[in-house]
Amino acid sequence: MHGRIRRFRPRTALRISIVLALAAALIAPAPATARVPGTTQFQCMYVLLAQPERIVGDLYMINYGGSVYNWTVQFTFSTPMSNLVAWGAIMTMPNAFTMVAKNTPVNPYIDARSVTTFGWSAKPLTFEPPQNLTVNGQPCPIVGMIRR
Repeated sequence: MHGRIRRFRPRTALRISIVLALAAALIAPAPATARVPGTTQFQCMYVLLAQPERIVGDLYMINYGGSVYNWTVQFTFSTPMSNLVAWGAIMTMPNAFTMVAKNTPVNPYIDARSVTTFGWSAKPLTFEPPQNLTVNGQPCPIVGMIRR
């Protein structure tokens, strides 16, 4: 590979920068205001990519507690969704407003002080973040959102 420069696609570069930022946040000593002790084990970051006639969303779950085995994430939208396609999780839609994601056999753990992610694509186009987001029944407040 003489003289070739590998170029990342914009989405790949975005994912790399998010993972590096989240890793730095987990490794670096957290300021006193980062997370209120006892409030929740998880915090979430949502990345939204708007494409013609659909959204592509990635959810990054930051685990500040102990390891979790067999996770389930549930969230809602105020806009009805359809045509769900998922990666990194097994996802279902109990109704047009609710999505449920469960771990796959290859990623059953959310390790302590780590980040786990999954994503989906759905219709229609909406710029709202997921609401009422929980991980194994515990609230997962969205602490950051990137919209592209």
